[in-house]
Amino acid sequence: MDTVDVTPDRSLIKKMGLAGYRTEQAVAELVDNSIDARVRGRTAHIDVELGYARREITVRDDCAGMTLAELKNALTIAAEGGKGGESLGRFGMGLKSACSALGRRFSVTTAREGTTIERTAVYDEDDWLAGGSKGWSFGVEEAEKDAEWSGTAVKVERLNVPLYPNQTTNFRKRFGIRYGPYLERGEIALRVNSRDCAPAKLELDGEREPFDIALARRNRISGWVGLLRRRSVKGDYGIHLYRRGRLIRAFEKFGMRRHPAVAKTVGEAHLDHVPVNFHKTGFIEDSPEYAEAEAAFRNDPAVASTLRRSVRSGGGGGAAEMERILGGPPNGARPAARMSADEARRMLGEAGTFRVGGLRGRAEMEFVSGGPALYSVDGGKDVLKITVNRDSRAFQTVKNPLSLISMIKIEAGLAMEDPERCGRFLEARNEAWLDLAAPAREPKFYYPDVGRRRRGPVAPGYSLDSSLVWLHDFLAERFSHPFQFTGMSTLAPFLHNAYAVMVYSVQTARGSGAELHAMAARKAGAGSGTVVLHEPGRGEMAAAADLSRGKSIVVVRERAEYPATTWASPEKAWLDLVSEVECKGIGLYHDELAPMLAYLVAANHVDVGRLEALARRRRMLGRMRRHLEEAA
Repeated sequence: MDTVDVTPDRSLIKKMGLAGYRTEQAVAELVDNSIDARVRGRTAHIDVELGYARREITVRDDCAGMTLAELKNALTIAAEGGKGGESLGRFGMGLKSACSALGRRFSVTTAREGTTIERTAVYDEDDWLAGGSKGWSFGVEEAEKDAEWSGTAVKVERLNVPLYPNQTTNFRKRFGIRYGPYLERGEIALRVNSRDCAPAKLELDGEREPFDIALARRNRISGWVGLLRRRSVKGDYGIHLYRRGRLIRAFEKFGMRRHPAVAKTVGEAHLDHVPVNFHKTGFIEDSPEYAEAEAAFRNDPAVASTLRRSVRSGGGGGAAEMERILGGPPNGARPAARMSADEARRMLGEAGTFRVGGLRGRAEMEFVSGGPALYSVDGGKDVLKITVNRDSRAFQTVKNPLSLISMIKIEAGLAMEDPERCGRFLEARNEAWLDLAAPAREPKFYYPDVGRRRRGPVAPGYSLDSSLVWLHDFLAERFSHPFQFTGMSTLAPFLHNAYAVMVYSVQTARGSGAELHAMAARKAGAGSGTVVLHEPGRGEMAAAADLSRGKSIVVVRERAEYPATTWASPEKAWLDLVSEVECKGIGLYHDELAPMLAYLVAANHVDVGRLEALARRRRMLGRMRRHLEEAA
């Protein structure tokens, strides 16, 4: 009898990486493995490092580590066994497929507690595919441990995925949702680039309604439902679906239909027995377990009651919201303070025609498109009709349209107090609004202009670090002297940042540093996660770094020149970073100067000619060329 050799082709590992992971999902697979390896009764510390300068991703933990047999099992595709029934991993595919999705080379280093050796296995896609029919064996190297540690570190290099600015902020936010139950119970401490992930908190209207539902075959689903304080117009409502404490789908419309009437409903459902796909990005919705769980959830009294309350409190769409906001007297509370600009514009898009309270008689407001005037008022016998032109330059110029709508309501009321002069009054007000909007504002890349200060230069993917937006906007509104966020502030998204303390920098004119320091320190507040220092020396900087683990340090520097922009160009920022590291004693980033420069040049963020000219003026040409040679 003939036989067929069904040994998989060696390209299988590469093809497993084509499973359609997002970067966050692939990294989550590695975090799952760390959670499965945690030691009972001890908090597992898991660190995710996104290395922008060296283009690498690392996930390391201080958990149990692996024996040689367990390492072999982890590297074997679809290996059976090795994990208990409560583990997050099921199929023996996660490590290989996730790493292959992230990059073309990965290494696994592991050590058991109480041993003196560590083991490392390396997969290199080019070497592996060039191996032909050499079999399916991984080499494992053994070495003496440099320090007493246990756990596992997975490093992925030669990345297939992009690393972009503010990605660490997004990861921390999403992991706060994904691993919320583990974080709340203190079973894990998860950090992304040295900053802690906190369990996601939702602002609820009232208390959570718990549920615990018995199903067939002794299965159960449990969780809670509740109502948001405000209806979500972004679709951020629904149920977080978990399997064994790990988020599978966020804001899923589980047991409900997608509709504005239920857009305040949120909650969690733990479906530990429902099958998931092999890369754990979704439940198998055609399975009988999923159908049974969804029907039981929908029919649960607590869930049904919450959905009814959501309909009563949030139904009616944008028109109902506008009627609620503009229902009071003309001099009532400012509606813009209650809603963001983006949320307001989405809501106005749904509004249509709605009633306006606080005016004499019955009044309605309607949005139209077309015409030069911002608004018109028609004082009919039965109803006062206010028509607002969405296409008006004045409407497009105002940041939050609810502020404008509130002013139009006030002006309409004033116009109707003197019907004989109403026409002339409305004509004058429309001309005033157009004058205010002319010339029309140019689109902004990231920050609006403040007075004569200009924003930083436009460069795709280059912007101020998201952790400093609050401070930038605060100073832009209140600080009267020139200032500029530079160095570690604007280049933070490109730094490795795998440190216990984050350092940012801001420069201001001579003589104004103490004032900026005082304002920033008051804004940060006592006991916050931000420490503000004014012209620290080497000793002060080293002491602050030792005492500020897990916090941010903002360093205020005074310079003779007056910065023209509120954040530095990439060329100036990199030179300022070199100055801070090599001359001012902030040594955290010394090894990253050359790799980061190579990345910035390759990504067309830095022009070498402009960099050399600026370095020559600052007498840093020798330093710059040395790092440029290292980068090459």
